[in-house]
Amino acid sequence: MNEIHNETIGQLLRRARERSGLSLRQAAAEAGMGKTQLAAWERDEVDSPELGNLLRLAAVLGIDATEACAAAGYDIAGALPTLQPYFRRKYPELPEAALKQITAITEKYGIDPNHAGPRPGEDEQ
Repeated sequence: MNEIHNETIGQLLRRARERSGLSLRQAAAEAGMGKTQLAAWERDEVDSPELGNLLRLAAVLGIDATEACAAAGYDIAGALPTLQPYFRRKYPELPEAALKQITAITEKYGIDPNHAGPRPGEDEQ
């Protein structure tokens, strides 16, 4: 259960899918998984959804990956990259000068660019 929003992974997925206007078949196809599998996830019949499928489905449905993982019971807080590795991987064409500017901006506002993930309480609502 997602402690922040007090909903299960199934509830989160169904809410996001319905909000997106996608059918079970459409959402599953876009995420590269089976309709039956997605239906089971939405009914909370799967204890631990496969992470790769979960992340693809989250992207299709516009769900934050961290929120989806937390709702599914994955503890990935320590697995989040720091800023520079993240930007290098996500935006490989970004010049080194831009990475240095991003680092400088985060430091200017008191954010440690070498800290992985949100600061304590930062992601809570």
